[in-house]
Amino acid sequence: MELPATASLDDKMTDAGPFARVAAASGALALTLLFALHVLRPDLEPTSSVISQYALGDYGGILLMWFLTLAVGSAALLLALVRRVETIPAKIGLGFLAIATVGLIMGGVFPMDPVGTPPEQASQSGNLHNAAGMFGITGLVLATLFLGLSLRKRAPWTPVRGWLTALTHFIWIGDVAMIAAMASMFSQPQPAEAANFMGVGNRVLMIAFSGWLIAVAWPLTGWSADRHRQM
Repeated sequence: MELPATASLDDKMTDAGPFARVAAASGALALTLLFALHVLRPDLEPTSSVISQYALGDYGGILLMWFLTLAVGSAALLLALVRRVETIPAKIGLGFLAIATVGLIMGGVFPMDPVGTPPEQASQSGNLHNAAGMFGITGLVLATLFLGLSLRKRAPWTPVRGWLTALTHFIWIGDVAMIAAMASMFSQPQPAEAANFMGVGNRVLMIAFSGWLIAVAWPLTGWSADRHRQM
């Protein structure tokens, strides 16, 4: 009676492998694309500008690729985990990861309006981008909290427990920093000066999320096992 259960577990690992590899590769590609945008657009100050501002210019296509890459990685990770998680918090986390995936797609497809655009002049694309940011980032943060704190204590994630814990915390800290920057911006008579650290929280959040995708997916990729067999 034990053999079918073992076979079923092996099947789950085998099924998860291709999706996990896509998720890990997407996280790495997202980091590469974001680095490229910083090199190509030195005119945007990273500490005060949000990543979405890279859509406004000649390299908006790269930002679209970045958003879609993260969306693909999130969807692939969801598919890799859907047969692996059993606890209620982890399943809730998968639901929030699905919401984050939709938000990432919308964030890329609908670029933001230029900074300083009055609300009454906002475009439909700008409004949809803002809405995507609100529920997408909320879903992203909650997904990483529910999943990260649930998976870190379970095999096969125990070897990456430290990375998973640290990246999960960096994500919510980045989100809190963004919220604090926005609150400061709207409470000051000179909002442009008050938002001078908005970009820091934004980048901490999204860089950590890219790394989080890699950390969660890595134990399911089979790459470590393949390397050990070759040695």
